[in-house]
Amino acid sequence: MWNGVSCSKRHPGRVVSLFLQSQGLVGLLSPNIGNLSFLRVIDLQNNTFSCLIPQEIGRLRRLQVIEFSNNSFGGGIPTNLSQCTSLYYLNLIDNKLTGGIVPEIASLVRLQHLGLSVNMLSGTIPPFLGNLTDLLRRSLGTCQFQGEIPESLTRLSRLWFLVMSDDGLTGSIPLGLFNPPSVEHFGFDFNRLNGNIPVDICSTLPKLRRLYLNYNNFSGALPASLSNSSLIESIEVGAVLTDLVGLTSLLADTNNLKGLIPSSIGKLHNLQYITIHENRLTNEKPFSLGNLTLLNALSLALNNLSGSIPQSLANCTNLSELNLSYNNFSGLIPPEIIKLSSISIGLDLSHNVLTGTIPSEVGALRNLGYMDLSHNRLSGTIPPSLGSCVMLSLLHLERNSFQGEIPDSLRALRGLEYLDLSQNNLSGVIPRFLVEISG
Repeated sequence: MWNGVSCSKRHPGRVVSLFLQSQGLVGLLSPNIGNLSFLRVIDLQNNTFSCLIPQEIGRLRRLQVIEFSNNSFGGGIPTNLSQCTSLYYLNLIDNKLTGGIVPEIASLVRLQHLGLSVNMLSGTIPPFLGNLTDLLRRSLGTCQFQGEIPESLTRLSRLWFLVMSDDGLTGSIPLGLFNPPSVEHFGFDFNRLNGNIPVDICSTLPKLRRLYLNYNNFSGALPASLSNSSLIESIEVGAVLTDLVGLTSLLADTNNLKGLIPSSIGKLHNLQYITIHENRLTNEKPFSLGNLTLLNALSLALNNLSGSIPQSLANCTNLSELNLSYNNFSGLIPPEIIKLSSISIGLDLSHNVLTGTIPSEVGALRNLGYMDLSHNRLSGTIPPSLGSCVMLSLLHLERNSFQGEIPDSLRALRGLEYLDLSQNNLSGVIPRFLVEISG
């Protein structure tokens, strides 16, 4: 008996399963696989099989499970799979398959799991997939599909995992796809979809845990119904939020979302990551965010936010990255934030209308990797305490109104790779240590 090979007890010598995952196997899959007529399960995931999946696999009428993910199989999906009428699990994710979804797949009426993501499959999503009404999990993302989502897919009422991310899909999501009551994972991000997100999305998807709709062209208001769910763990689209107490990540970047950032977001005390950049959000004081003491990263860049930067963000003592760039924030940089020593990845306040000086408390950012304060109306001298930010690799101070000389303390920034002080009112000579750093 070989490891990973199981034989039938009723029919000795007849192989019924091959569990050969992660064995370092390479080359082609022999057409002789079709001779194992009692085979029910074949698991070859995480190897380096290449070339075509042999058509002979269609001889395996008893086959129930095909697990070929994370290999390098090429060519098309074998049409002879239509003969494997007992198949309920087909996973071809992360290969190099080409062509379209072959119509023979429609014969696999017992299929519950269909995984075709991360391939080079193309064409449109075929309407016949809507006939596979036993499907529980369907993953078609990260391929080269195009066109609209067929209305027939709304017949898949048993789905709990529905992902078609990172394709070239256009049009709107059929409303019926927001109705399967068992859906927990709903992902259509990184497409070119449009329309509105249904206002009752959490009423129609009561078991929803993960929602991914970012990087599309959705418009309209954020659905208030999401506030009725206590199950949601991660959102990448945005929502009116009140009772999502388990939420740890909120990502809604690169959409056309507009309106106010709700003050109720400050009640989500488990939030660690918020990314809502590149939208049309407005609010002078959207910062009940200062209540989120576990927050690790906050990006509100490329919106229409205005007013002063709230001092309450200094309560976010776990914050490692803060990006408020490309907004209309005005007034002074709060010293309480600039001395938040937890900020270690980056601080980006560029492209606003901030005034005043850089607070001397900036020296507390000893572990900061990059700082961008460019394209503001800052003035005064560059504070010598900036030399205490010894981990800086990028420093952007261009397009302000700084005066005076470049402080000698900057010689301590031995890891500095990029420094831009252009278009200010600096005077004096270029310090020799800048030449030494560049060398």
